[in-house]
Amino acid sequence: MTTDTSEKGLETLIMRHMTGTDGLAVTPGVMAEPPASYGGTGYTAGSAQDYDRAHALDVPQLFAFLRATQPAAFTKLALA
Repeated sequence: MTTDTSEKGLETLIMRHMTGTDGLAVTPGVMAEPPASYGGTGYTAGSAQDYDRAHALDVPQLFAFLRATQPAAFTKLALA
């Protein structure tokens, strides 16, 4: 069996290892479903279109994290 050592092939291998999926069909503006229990390491793939270069963050992933870990503060910020 041969391994695809092109940039896209290596990206696919890395994404598959980290997320349990190939990470190539990410919908912008939507936080991905949690990975299946049989793959991934807890990392959630984001969309390049969601990445805010000026602030160096992925806004949908940040809001999902805040909503899950600090729901009261998230509600106070009126981000929902």
